[in-house]
Amino acid sequence: MRCRRWPDGCLCSTALPSLPRPPGGYGRAALHGQAREDPTALNTTARRGTPTDTETAWLVRCASVAASATPPDPVSGDFAWLVWSWCRRAAGKLSERQQLALDALPAGITSLRRDIWVSRYLEVAARGEAGDDLSGGPRTAWLSRQRRRAMAGCLPAGRAELLSRLPGFAWTPGERRWESAFARVRDFVDTFGHIPARGDDEALAGWLATQRFELRSGRLSARRAQLLDTLPGWAQSLAGPRSPISWPQQLEALRDFVSAHRHYPRTGAADALECALAAWVCDQRDNHRRGDLSAARADALAAIPGWRWTAREADFDARAVALSVELGGRPIDTGHRFYSWVVSQRRRHRDGRLSEDQAAMLRALNLLDERLQASA
Repeated sequence: MRCRRWPDGCLCSTALPSLPRPPGGYGRAALHGQAREDPTALNTTARRGTPTDTETAWLVRCASVAASATPPDPVSGDFAWLVWSWCRRAAGKLSERQQLALDALPAGITSLRRDIWVSRYLEVAARGEAGDDLSGGPRTAWLSRQRRRAMAGCLPAGRAELLSRLPGFAWTPGERRWESAFARVRDFVDTFGHIPARGDDEALAGWLATQRFELRSGRLSARRAQLLDTLPGWAQSLAGPRSPISWPQQLEALRDFVSAHRHYPRTGAADALECALAAWVCDQRDNHRRGDLSAARADALAAIPGWRWTAREADFDARAVALSVELGGRPIDTGHRFYSWVVSQRRRHRDGRLSEDQAAMLRALNLLDERLQASA
Protein backbone atom coordinates (compact mmCIF):
# COMPACT_ATOMS: atom_id res chain seq x y z
CA MET A 1 0.00 0.00 0.00
CA ARG A 2 1.38 3.37 -1.01
CA CYS A 3 1.61 6.19 1.49
CA ARG A 4 -1.00 8.86 0.68
CA ARG A 5 1.29 11.65 1.80
CA TRP A 6 4.20 10.65 -0.45
CA PRO A 7 3.02 9.18 -3.78
CA ASP A 8 6.57 8.12 -4.69
CA GLY A 9 6.93 6.05 -1.52
CA CYS A 10 7.15 6.73 2.22
CA LEU A 11 10.55 7.98 3.36
CA CYS A 12 10.55 5.92 6.52
CA SER A 13 9.50 2.66 4.85
CA THR A 14 12.67 2.57 2.76
CA ALA A 15 15.02 2.82 5.72
CA LEU A 16 13.13 1.15 8.55
CA PRO A 17 11.17 -2.09 9.03
CA SER A 18 7.44 -1.81 8.35
CA LEU A 19 4.79 -2.82 10.85
CA PRO A 20 2.43 -5.74 10.26
CA ARG A 21 -0.91 -4.68 8.86
CA PRO A 22 -3.40 -4.31 11.73
CA PRO A 23 -6.64 -6.30 11.71
CA GLY A 24 -9.25 -4.41 9.76
CA GLY A 25 -6.68 -2.50 7.69
CA TYR A 26 -5.90 1.21 7.85
CA GLY A 27 -9.41 2.49 7.17
CA ARG A 28 -10.65 5.79 8.56
CA ALA A 29 -13.25 4.05 10.71
CA ALA A 30 -10.64 1.80 12.26
CA LEU A 31 -8.43 4.77 13.08
CA HIS A 32 -11.29 6.74 14.58
CA GLY A 33 -12.41 3.72 16.57
CA GLN A 34 -8.95 3.33 18.05
CA ALA A 35 -8.89 7.00 18.98
CA ARG A 36 -12.19 6.62 20.85
CA GLU A 37 -10.87 3.58 22.75
CA ASP A 38 -7.71 5.33 24.00
CA PRO A 39 -7.82 9.10 23.47
CA THR A 40 -4.62 9.54 25.52
CA ALA A 41 -2.51 7.08 23.49
CA LEU A 42 0.69 8.58 22.06
CA ASN A 43 0.89 8.90 18.25
CA THR A 44 -2.19 6.68 17.79
CA THR A 45 -2.49 7.48 14.12
CA ALA A 46 1.22 6.89 13.60
CA ARG A 47 1.04 3.45 15.18
CA ARG A 48 -1.92 2.33 13.11
CA GLY A 49 -1.36 4.02 9.77
CA THR A 50 0.25 7.02 8.13
CA PRO A 51 2.98 8.65 10.30
CA THR A 52 2.36 12.09 11.75
CA ASP A 53 4.59 14.99 10.75
CA THR A 54 6.43 14.84 14.07
CA GLU A 55 6.95 11.09 13.91
CA THR A 56 8.10 11.26 10.31
CA ALA A 57 10.79 13.81 11.17
CA TRP A 58 11.87 11.54 14.05
CA LEU A 59 12.10 8.51 11.74
CA VAL A 60 14.10 10.41 9.15
CA ARG A 61 16.57 11.50 11.80
CA CYS A 62 16.81 7.95 13.12
CA ALA A 63 17.65 6.74 9.62
CA SER A 64 20.35 9.42 9.39
CA VAL A 65 21.88 8.29 12.70
CA ALA A 66 21.72 4.64 11.61
CA ALA A 67 23.60 5.44 8.39
CA SER A 68 26.71 6.44 10.35
CA ALA A 69 27.02 2.95 11.90
CA THR A 70 29.10 4.43 14.75
CA PRO A 71 27.97 6.03 18.04
CA PRO A 72 27.53 9.81 17.76
CA ASP A 73 30.08 11.99 19.48
CA PRO A 74 28.98 13.53 22.84
CA VAL A 75 29.49 17.02 21.41
CA SER A 76 26.88 16.40 18.68
CA GLY A 77 23.16 16.95 18.63
CA ASP A 78 22.67 13.35 17.44
CA PHE A 79 24.16 12.13 20.73
CA ALA A 80 21.58 14.07 22.77
CA TRP A 81 18.78 13.01 20.41
CA LEU A 82 19.65 9.30 20.60
CA VAL A 83 20.06 9.11 24.38
CA TRP A 84 16.89 11.14 24.92
CA SER A 85 15.02 8.80 22.57
CA TRP A 86 16.05 5.88 24.79
CA CYS A 87 14.71 7.81 27.77
CA ARG A 88 11.39 8.44 26.01
CA ARG A 89 11.11 4.78 25.06
CA ALA A 90 11.67 3.70 28.67
CA ALA A 91 8.89 6.12 29.68
CA GLY A 92 6.52 4.65 27.07
CA LYS A 93 6.46 7.81 24.97
CA LEU A 94 7.49 6.37 21.60
CA SER A 95 5.21 4.85 18.97
CA GLU A 96 5.59 1.30 17.73
CA ARG A 97 7.30 2.54 14.57
CA GLN A 98 9.79 4.52 16.62
CA GLN A 99 10.52 1.56 18.88
CA LEU A 100 11.12 -0.66 15.86
CA ALA A 101 13.46 1.98 14.45
CA LEU A 102 15.53 2.01 17.65
CA ASP A 103 15.65 -1.80 17.65
CA ALA A 104 16.95 -1.75 14.07
CA LEU A 105 19.93 0.50 14.83
CA PRO A 106 23.34 -1.13 14.18
CA ALA A 107 25.05 -2.79 17.14
CA GLY A 108 27.88 -0.27 16.89
CA ILE A 109 25.41 2.49 17.75
CA THR A 110 23.41 0.68 20.42
CA SER A 111 26.68 -0.12 22.21
CA LEU A 112 26.49 3.49 23.40
CA ARG A 113 23.98 2.36 26.03
CA ARG A 114 26.84 0.58 27.81
CA ASP A 115 28.85 3.79 28.08
CA ILE A 116 29.36 4.66 31.77
CA TRP A 117 28.08 8.22 31.40
CA VAL A 118 25.04 7.19 29.36
CA SER A 119 24.17 4.39 31.79
CA ARG A 120 24.24 6.77 34.73
CA TYR A 121 22.22 9.36 32.84
CA LEU A 122 19.50 6.83 31.91
CA GLU A 123 19.29 5.85 35.59
CA VAL A 124 18.90 9.46 36.70
CA ALA A 125 16.42 10.23 33.90
CA ALA A 126 14.24 7.28 34.95
CA ARG A 127 14.03 8.70 38.46
CA GLY A 128 13.11 12.11 37.09
CA GLU A 129 10.37 10.58 34.94
CA ALA A 130 8.97 8.79 37.99
CA GLY A 131 8.91 12.05 39.95
CA ASP A 132 11.67 10.96 42.34
CA ASP A 133 14.57 13.08 43.54
CA LEU A 134 17.43 13.05 41.04
CA SER A 135 20.12 13.13 43.72
CA GLY A 136 20.95 10.62 46.41
CA GLY A 137 23.83 8.21 46.90
CA PRO A 138 26.32 8.12 44.00
CA ARG A 139 23.94 10.18 41.85
CA THR A 140 24.61 13.28 43.95
CA ALA A 141 28.36 13.12 43.35
CA TRP A 142 27.81 12.38 39.65
CA LEU A 143 25.51 15.38 39.15
CA SER A 144 27.94 17.60 41.04
CA ARG A 145 30.77 16.51 38.74
CA GLN A 146 28.70 17.40 35.69
CA ARG A 147 28.06 20.88 37.07
CA ARG A 148 31.74 21.42 37.83
CA ARG A 149 32.73 20.28 34.33
CA ALA A 150 30.16 22.60 32.79
CA MET A 151 31.47 25.51 34.84
CA ALA A 152 35.02 24.65 33.72
CA GLY A 153 33.88 24.55 30.09
CA CYS A 154 34.79 20.88 29.58
CA LEU A 155 31.32 19.29 29.44
CA PRO A 156 30.43 18.23 25.86
CA ALA A 157 27.45 20.07 24.38
CA GLY A 158 25.41 16.88 23.88
CA ARG A 159 25.74 15.92 27.54
CA ALA A 160 24.90 19.45 28.68
CA GLU A 161 21.73 19.41 26.56
CA LEU A 162 20.66 16.09 28.06
CA LEU A 163 21.18 17.29 31.61
CA SER A 164 19.14 20.41 30.89
CA ARG A 165 16.22 18.20 29.86
CA LEU A 166 16.06 16.35 33.18
CA PRO A 167 12.95 17.33 35.19
CA GLY A 168 14.01 19.05 38.39
CA PHE A 169 17.64 19.51 37.34
CA ALA A 170 19.33 22.87 37.96
CA TRP A 171 22.85 23.94 37.03
CA THR A 172 22.99 26.04 40.19
CA PRO A 173 20.78 24.27 42.77
CA GLY A 174 21.83 26.76 45.42
CA GLU A 175 20.38 29.58 43.32
CA ARG A 176 17.08 27.74 42.97
CA ARG A 177 16.84 27.19 46.74
CA TRP A 178 17.65 30.86 47.34
CA GLU A 179 14.97 32.05 44.95
CA SER A 180 12.43 29.71 46.52
CA ALA A 181 13.17 31.10 49.99
CA PHE A 182 13.03 34.67 48.69
CA ALA A 183 9.66 33.95 47.06
CA ARG A 184 8.30 32.77 50.44
CA VAL A 185 9.54 35.97 52.08
CA ARG A 186 7.95 38.03 49.29
CA ASP A 187 4.63 36.21 49.81
CA PHE A 188 4.82 37.02 53.53
CA VAL A 189 5.52 40.69 52.78
CA ASP A 190 2.62 40.86 50.31
CA THR A 191 0.30 39.45 52.97
CA PHE A 192 1.44 41.34 56.09
CA GLY A 193 3.26 44.39 54.70
CA HIS A 194 6.60 43.80 56.48
CA ILE A 195 9.45 41.29 56.53
CA PRO A 196 9.03 38.40 59.00
CA ALA A 197 10.48 38.63 62.50
CA ARG A 198 11.29 35.69 64.79
CA GLY A 199 7.82 35.83 66.30
CA ASP A 200 6.17 35.72 62.87
CA ASP A 201 8.06 32.91 61.15
CA GLU A 202 11.20 31.43 62.71
CA ALA A 203 12.48 29.83 59.50
CA LEU A 204 12.05 32.89 57.27
CA ALA A 205 13.47 35.24 59.90
CA GLY A 206 16.50 32.96 60.26
CA TRP A 207 16.98 32.94 56.49
CA LEU A 208 16.94 36.74 56.43
CA ALA A 209 19.49 36.82 59.26
CA THR A 210 21.75 34.61 57.13
CA GLN A 211 21.39 37.01 54.21
CA ARG A 212 22.40 39.94 56.43
CA PHE A 213 25.48 38.04 57.54
CA GLU A 214 26.33 37.12 53.92
CA LEU A 215 25.96 40.75 52.87
CA ARG A 216 28.12 42.12 55.68
CA SER A 217 30.86 39.56 55.06
CA GLY A 218 30.97 40.28 51.32
CA ARG A 219 29.56 36.92 50.23
CA LEU A 220 26.22 38.08 48.84
CA SER A 221 26.04 38.59 45.07
CA ALA A 222 24.96 41.96 43.69
CA ARG A 223 21.80 40.45 42.17
CA ARG A 224 20.67 38.98 45.49
CA ALA A 225 21.43 42.21 47.31
CA GLN A 226 19.27 44.13 44.81
CA LEU A 227 16.36 41.74 45.29
CA LEU A 228 16.55 42.04 49.08
CA ASP A 229 16.61 45.84 48.77
CA THR A 230 13.08 45.66 47.32
CA LEU A 231 11.71 44.28 50.60
CA PRO A 232 10.13 46.89 52.91
CA GLY A 233 12.11 47.15 56.14
CA TRP A 234 15.17 45.36 54.77
CA ALA A 235 17.39 48.46 54.85
CA GLN A 236 16.33 49.21 58.43
CA SER A 237 17.14 45.63 59.49
CA LEU A 238 20.75 46.24 58.47
CA ALA A 239 21.21 48.90 61.16
CA GLY A 240 22.44 46.30 63.68
CA PRO A 241 26.11 45.47 64.42
CA ARG A 242 28.23 45.07 61.32
CA SER A 243 31.33 43.09 60.55
CA PRO A 244 34.34 45.11 61.76
CA ILE A 245 36.14 44.61 58.43
CA SER A 246 34.47 45.33 55.10
CA TRP A 247 35.19 43.47 51.85
CA PRO A 248 37.39 46.27 50.41
CA GLN A 249 39.36 46.34 53.67
CA GLN A 250 39.88 42.58 53.53
CA LEU A 251 41.03 42.89 49.93
CA GLU A 252 43.56 45.56 50.85
CA ALA A 253 44.79 43.46 53.78
CA LEU A 254 45.32 40.53 51.39
CA ARG A 255 47.25 42.71 48.96
CA ASP A 256 49.50 43.96 51.77
CA PHE A 257 50.09 40.42 53.06
CA VAL A 258 51.05 39.03 49.64
CA SER A 259 53.32 42.01 48.97
CA ALA A 260 55.10 41.63 52.31
CA HIS A 261 55.39 37.82 52.52
CA ARG A 262 55.44 36.76 48.84
CA HIS A 263 52.87 34.05 49.52
CA TYR A 264 49.21 33.77 50.41
CA PRO A 265 47.94 33.39 54.00
CA ARG A 266 47.85 29.84 55.37
CA THR A 267 44.95 28.37 57.32
CA GLY A 268 47.30 26.54 59.72
CA ALA A 269 49.50 29.54 60.51
CA ALA A 270 50.38 30.42 64.09
CA ASP A 271 49.28 34.02 63.57
CA ALA A 272 45.52 34.37 64.19
CA LEU A 273 45.25 37.30 61.77
CA GLU A 274 46.86 35.25 58.99
CA CYS A 275 44.43 32.38 59.68
CA ALA A 276 41.46 34.77 59.52
CA LEU A 277 42.68 36.21 56.23
CA ALA A 278 43.21 32.68 54.85
CA ALA A 279 39.62 31.79 55.79
CA TRP A 280 38.39 34.90 53.96
CA VAL A 281 40.35 33.83 50.87
CA CYS A 282 38.70 30.38 51.01
CA ASP A 283 35.29 32.05 51.24
CA GLN A 284 35.96 34.08 48.10
CA ARG A 285 36.94 30.94 46.17
CA ASP A 286 33.77 29.19 47.34
CA ASN A 287 31.64 32.19 46.36
CA HIS A 288 33.23 32.24 42.92
CA ARG A 289 32.65 28.51 42.44
CA ARG A 290 28.95 28.93 43.35
CA GLY A 291 28.61 31.98 41.11
CA ASP A 292 27.96 34.26 44.09
CA LEU A 293 30.96 36.57 43.58
CA SER A 294 30.37 39.73 41.55
CA ALA A 295 32.43 40.31 38.43
CA ALA A 296 34.03 43.43 39.94
CA ARG A 297 35.21 41.55 43.02
CA ALA A 298 36.43 38.61 40.94
CA ASP A 299 38.48 41.00 38.78
CA ALA A 300 39.94 42.66 41.88
CA LEU A 301 41.07 39.33 43.29
CA ALA A 302 42.43 38.09 39.97
CA ALA A 303 44.60 41.21 39.73
CA ILE A 304 46.59 40.21 42.84
CA PRO A 305 49.87 38.54 41.78
CA GLY A 306 49.71 34.74 42.07
CA TRP A 307 45.97 34.58 42.71
CA ARG A 308 44.44 31.13 42.20
CA TRP A 309 40.75 30.23 42.07
CA THR A 310 41.16 26.68 43.41
CA ALA A 311 42.71 25.50 46.64
CA ARG A 312 44.65 22.82 44.75
CA GLU A 313 46.42 25.39 42.58
CA ALA A 314 47.13 27.54 45.62
CA ASP A 315 48.55 24.54 47.48
CA PHE A 316 50.84 23.82 44.52
CA ASP A 317 52.17 27.38 44.66
CA ALA A 318 52.70 27.20 48.43
CA ARG A 319 54.66 23.95 48.21
CA ALA A 320 56.76 25.22 45.31
CA VAL A 321 57.67 28.30 47.36
CA ALA A 322 58.54 26.15 50.37
CA LEU A 323 60.72 23.89 48.22
CA SER A 324 62.50 26.90 46.77
CA VAL A 325 63.45 28.05 50.29
CA GLU A 326 64.31 24.62 51.69
CA LEU A 327 66.25 23.20 48.75
CA GLY A 328 68.17 26.30 47.75
CA GLY A 329 68.89 24.78 44.33
CA ARG A 330 70.03 21.41 45.73
CA PRO A 331 68.50 18.08 44.57
CA ILE A 332 65.58 16.86 46.65
CA ASP A 333 66.34 14.00 49.03
CA THR A 334 64.07 10.95 49.29
CA GLY A 335 63.52 11.77 52.94
CA HIS A 336 62.26 15.30 52.27
CA ARG A 337 58.71 15.98 53.49
CA PHE A 338 57.62 16.95 49.96
CA TYR A 339 59.42 14.15 48.11
CA SER A 340 56.26 12.09 47.49
CA TRP A 341 54.45 15.21 46.34
CA VAL A 342 57.25 16.01 43.87
CA VAL A 343 57.10 12.46 42.46
CA SER A 344 53.34 12.88 42.00
CA GLN A 345 53.84 16.17 40.13
CA ARG A 346 56.38 14.54 37.82
CA ARG A 347 53.84 11.92 36.92
CA ARG A 348 51.19 14.57 36.33
CA HIS A 349 53.66 16.37 34.08
CA ARG A 350 54.30 13.23 32.03
CA ASP A 351 50.54 12.76 31.67
CA GLY A 352 50.12 16.37 30.51
CA ARG A 353 48.10 17.40 33.57
CA LEU A 354 50.39 20.20 34.76
CA SER A 355 49.86 23.70 33.46
CA GLU A 356 52.73 25.48 31.72
CA ASP A 357 53.16 27.79 34.73
CA GLN A 358 53.33 24.86 37.16
CA ALA A 359 55.82 22.98 34.99
CA ALA A 360 57.98 26.12 34.75
CA MET A 361 57.99 26.49 38.54
CA LEU A 362 59.22 22.92 39.05
CA ARG A 363 61.70 23.20 36.21
CA ALA A 364 63.20 26.29 37.85
CA LEU A 365 63.82 24.12 40.94
CA ASN A 366 65.55 21.45 38.81
CA LEU A 367 62.77 18.99 39.64
CA LEU A 368 61.75 18.11 36.08
CA ASP A 369 65.03 17.04 34.47
CA GLU A 370 65.09 13.74 32.61
CA ARG A 371 66.94 11.78 35.29
CA LEU A 372 64.46 12.72 37.98
CA GLN A 373 61.50 12.03 35.71
CA ALA A 374 62.83 8.55 34.95
CA SER A 375 63.26 7.80 38.65
CA ALA A 376 59.61 8.59 39.28
